[in-house]
Amino acid sequence: MSFDSESFKLTAEGVEAFIKGFAILAAGGLFLWKREWCSRIQLQICVETFGYANGSLIVEPVCIVENKGLLRCYVHRLKMSVRFLKPEDVLKAGGKEITGATEFPHKALTTDVVQNEWEWSYVEAGIKQRYSHVTHIPQESVAVLVWVKLFHTKKLNDFYTAQKAYLIQNGKLQETQSIAANKEDTLDRKAVK
Repeated sequence: MSFDSESFKLTAEGVEAFIKGFAILAAGGLFLWKREWCSRIQLQICVETFGYANGSLIVEPVCIVENKGLLRCYVHRLKMSVRFLKPEDVLKAGGKEITGATEFPHKALTTDVVQNEWEWSYVEAGIKQRYSHVTHIPQESVAVLVWVKLFHTKKLNDFYTAQKAYLIQNGKLQETQSIAANKEDTLDRKAVK
């Protein structure tokens, strides 16, 4: 069996086309593996109130986990913390563990909503899953902070975090709002350099 130059050329072109096709498929598979076949979740936090009892405001901090990916997302652990401020508290920056954010000195709750013993919970693709807990804060509290940390694998360095702060005015939670610089702004802009 002998190859002439024409059949060798056709064989080489066929091998080249096969390699290019395989490379395109491999690149597409790698893209899907890295981009689409991984956890893609969004955390949203809100706090619902039920009223007062025995000098405390009953609150339900809620973490909504929305799975925006194509695969089921496992929740191996979901930590939740609820902290609050009282009127007499002096505002100060926290330590390194909270990256210098304003410290809410009083703890109402620190818990694992999804605990290690359960192994995991999950959120199907395209679904929003609600995780919550009920606790209480003193009636005189002026602000509340909810913080969550979601571990979507068993690795301790593979997590998402979110937090949300609310003001408490006249016994009702008020979402924090952006302050736009305008004519009524109390800051003397001429003094700032």
